[in-house]
Amino acid sequence: MKVEEFLWDVTVDVFGAWLHNFPDNWFFTDRKNPHFRLWVLLQGNIVADCRGERYQVRAGDVVLWPAAESVHFANKGGGEIQLLSVLFTLQSRTGFRYQDLPGVPIFLSGLDMPLVEAGMRAIAKEMGGRKLGYKMSANGKLQEMLVHILRAGNYRKPKKAEKWIDAGHKSYLLGQIVSLLQEQPARFPTTQEMAEIVSVSEVHLRRLFQKVYMISPNRFVRQFKIRESIHLLRDTSLSISEIAYSLGFESPNYFSKVFHQETGCSPSDFRRLLRDREL
Repeated sequence: MKVEEFLWDVTVDVFGAWLHNFPDNWFFTDRKNPHFRLWVLLQGNIVADCRGERYQVRAGDVVLWPAAESVHFANKGGGEIQLLSVLFTLQSRTGFRYQDLPGVPIFLSGLDMPLVEAGMRAIAKEMGGRKLGYKMSANGKLQEMLVHILRAGNYRKPKKAEKWIDAGHKSYLLGQIVSLLQEQPARFPTTQEMAEIVSVSEVHLRRLFQKVYMISPNRFVRQFKIRESIHLLRDTSLSISEIAYSLGFESPNYFSKVFHQETGCSPSDFRRLLRDREL
């Protein structure tokens, strides 16, 4: 079955959308609930390692990546990397959540590039602004973009890359922090503790986080915790207090405050919205 036969019968749910400016090397991890990624590379030349396969991506390429647990990238051109990226899940009408699609990753050609770029930027603006109805608007825009991609119908496999990233690059060491947060969910490491884990100074760690994630180390930990809490709110019957303490928050009230700051709603409202959608 071809990819277009799957995409005609799915609904999308946008998780996030960004305009990235990346350093030499970086990575994504998404173990609990892997998301598909739709890319528009605006500037640069990179190599991507997805599920053990390495691919070349150049400026102007539009790529659909599978829902991989981790993806690593390297800047192969030496210049600035600018990338529009949308993370989303795909679900069938019967409620099955896809982790893969036939032939993915694929490059998409023959597209109306001004339309695609404008659509990606509009999705990023909606997700960043978090105004009333932002998820509905972002989902609608992505659904419209997938229709355009399907109608263009021009897919090709990415070109395999031979050379790969220097595994000793400092940005890869951040994976140790991600592993720590996954293995010890109740721990709230300080910036000093994280710097010791990757054997760099606190100043260098802050610069590294700013380059790779465009946020501070402490903000990264907070966002990671909230992302984990979303999975627990959706997939378990744990109470909000139980979730708060399991993720290391000092109190349910503080957890609710941070959750609201990061998502725009309270944990109880978020869980209620999920239940309403299932009715």
